[in-house]
Formats: sequence, C-alpha cells, structure tokens
Amino acid sequence: MIDLRAFCARPDLNAGIGTAIVAIGLILWIQSIQNALVPLMEVRMGAMVLLGLYLALSWSRCRLMTRRISMICLLICAAGLVAGSPLSAVYDGLDTALLFAGFFPALALIRSLINRTDLLQRVGDSLIALPDKERDHATLVAAHAVGSVMTLGAFAALSAPLERVEAPAERQQSGLVAIRGVSLAILWTPFTVGMGFAANHFPQVPLWQGIGCGLVIAMLGMVISIGWGNPFRIGPVFRAVRPMTVPVIAAAVVLAGLNKITGLSAMSVIIITTPILTALIFILRDPRGLPSLIPPLRKELGGMGNELLLFSCSISMGAVMAANPHFQAVLAGLGLAVLPVPMIFAIVVAICISAALVGMHSSVIGAMVIAVTAALNGALGPLPIFLLILFGWCCGAMLSMSSLTVSVVCRDFDTSLRQIMFGDNLRFTIILGALVSLIFAVLHLCGLT
Repeated sequence: MIDLRAFCARPDLNAGIGTAIVAIGLILWIQSIQNALVPLMEVRMGAMVLLGLYLALSWSRCRLMTRRISMICLLICAAGLVAGSPLSAVYDGLDTALLFAGFFPALALIRSLINRTDLLQRVGDSLIALPDKERDHATLVAAHAVGSVMTLGAFAALSAPLERVEAPAERQQSGLVAIRGVSLAILWTPFTVGMGFAANHFPQVPLWQGIGCGLVIAMLGMVISIGWGNPFRIGPVFRAVRPMTVPVIAAAVVLAGLNKITGLSAMSVIIITTPILTALIFILRDPRGLPSLIPPLRKELGGMGNELLLFSCSISMGAVMAANPHFQAVLAGLGLAVLPVPMIFAIVVAICISAALVGMHSSVIGAMVIAVTAALNGALGPLPIFLLILFGWCCGAMLSMSSLTVSVVCRDFDTSLRQIMFGDNLRFTIILGALVSLIFAVLHLCGLT
C-alpha cells in the first residue's frame, strides 16, 4: 500500500515550502483527472487559485530565464486586458495551463516505467559500438526514438556513453544531431507537451490526423538529415530502440482510437489512462515495485513549477492577444488574410523559425501561432494550424536559447550556443520548412487541404 504522506517528505531546510508545493501539486493532479472525467466550473476556479499559490511558492525555484519570459508575458497580458481583451481570455488560458498539472505527472509515470529497464543503457552501448562515420546517423535515430517518450531522457541516455568519444568536435556534433532527432519527435508523438498543446487548442482535429501528418514531416526531416542514398549500418541501434519504438507507436494508435471513440482530448486520455495502466503493469509484473513510483512522482509534483509558470503565462498571453480587438485589427491591416493560402502558410513557417532564433520559448511560439492565425478569417484550416504549432514547437526546442533542451545540449555535449542556433540545425530547419511549405502548396492546389 502506497502511503500518500510519502509524497510530502522533504528533509531539506525548506521542508515547509517543499511540502506545501508537493501537496498542492498532488491536489492539482487529482483535480485534473476529475476535470477530465466530470468538469465542474466551481472546482476548476478553485484549482486556479491553487495554481496561483503553487506558482508563487515555486517562483524562486524556477529558472531565471523562465521568470523573465513569464514577466514579459504577464506585462503583455496586462496591456491586452487594458486594451480591451475580455477577462474570460485569462480564464481560458489558465484552464488550459491546468491540464499540464495532470499531464506532467502522467509523463513522469511513463518515464518511471522505462527507467526500470536497461533499455537506455542498451541504446547507448549500441552507439559506442558503431564506427565514427556511422555514429551521427545512429544518434539521430536513437534520439528520435527515445525522445518520442522522454525528451530530456534522450540526452541523459546518449550523453553518458558519448563521454567515451575522445574528439571534442565529434562529441559536439553528436549533441547537434541528438537535439535534431529529439525535436523532430515533437512533430508526431502524443507524449510531448507540444502535441498536448496543439490537440487541446484544436480538439476538432482527430488525433490520428495530427500524429500521421506530423510523422510524415518527421520522417521527411530524418531523410533530409541522413541524406538520400547515404549508406550506413545502424541495425544494432534499430534493434536496441525497437523495444521502445513498438510500444510507443502502439500507444499512439491506442490513444488515437480512444480519442476517436470517447471524444476526449488527447491530453485528457493520457491524464486518465496513464495512472491506471501504470498501476496495472506494476500489479501484474511486480506489485512490490509500486512504492518505487513515489520518488519520481514526488519530484515531478514538486518540480513542475518551472514549466507550469511558463505555460500559464504564455498560454494566457496567447489567449488574451487572440481575443484583443486592436491586435486583431493590426494583423488584419497587414493584409495576410488576402494572400494566397500557401503563402500564408510559408510566412507562418518563417515566423516560427525567426521567433526561435530571437529566443522565444516553444510555448510562446505556439501561443503566437494561435494569435496570428486567429486573424486570418479561416484562411488556414485547423489541421494546418495544428501542424504549424508543432513545427514552431520543434523550432523552439532545436534553436531557441530559452529552450531547456538547448541548455542541456550545451552542458552535456560541450556545444556552444552559437553552434546550436546558427549551425547545421538552422540550415536543416530552413530546408525542412521550405519543403513542408512546398508540399502544402501542392496539396492546396490539388484541393486536399
């Protein structure tokens, strides 16, 4: 039997604040599950108050970059409200942000299941066993596979074995390739925040369509990165990641089916089913291992303040700007809505890449895409906007200095920020964006968009 009081055990000097943060995080998680099953506005508004308290207690523990971005978002929110945005836009933004209080613990449970296996070690050992010339392609594949279910876990799995690579240049190149592979996974896997963000804002897009189209773009990116006809032998890596890839794809199919059958959003399906399935797996395989879930859950419930602060502020900012009549009038004055639809798509792609280069976080880019496309009078349909959000999230994860993935690669692979932002990955992103825009233009001319 799991003792829920163990969630609140914090033996450090800030035990009181730490206990309060974990306890409130646990309440927010439970409320997210309840809201996914039976939404109650009064309870949801109470959860928003608790969210505010959680963020206030977590403020000093958040990254400095996160606090700065959040302050800018809050100032823009305040300006938008003064300029005519309805207060209900803030409610909508916080309601969306609260979903992540249930989503992050669900992802923590999935990571716990993977960490109980030797899968990550096998992936790393397979990389080291390959010749130098083949390691980059294998790193791309491995990072993509692992990143499809645990973003930062991919870097942890790859950086340790790659420490044995003696040449600094090779190690730095591995970091650039790894972040590319992980970022491409954002385009299709349902186990990332980007997909949850897009699916929540566009529930009319069936999850299978979002996953399928995103997977096609990701595979196009893999082909561009590897190169046509470039021979490489990465059979050992494919065999190593297969135990992870097959369940992830199967889970994506199941989630898409549940999304279709139940009508619940992708995030709601994950929030509801993950705790149940995780408990069943432990009960069937190792009932005595259930208490081992407590430490990672406690860590997640007490440490998700950085992401919740960022998402609460950026999503609320996007909602406020999308509902602001003056902002929409300015966008309408630019005449974007009267341009050919393929040109509009390409412009938004360019905006996503540019926003990442100036340091915008993925969540801010996603909110900006929603705000900009809201002024297009329906020129772009829900699915293209859905994919643009994922592309913007991918750009932010791969290129933005505010991205945690960029920070991790700089630290763990001794790669400079300049190499990440203005090196091979920038050229890759521009080529991928141009090809996706071209494909969209062809599909639009054929009447398939």
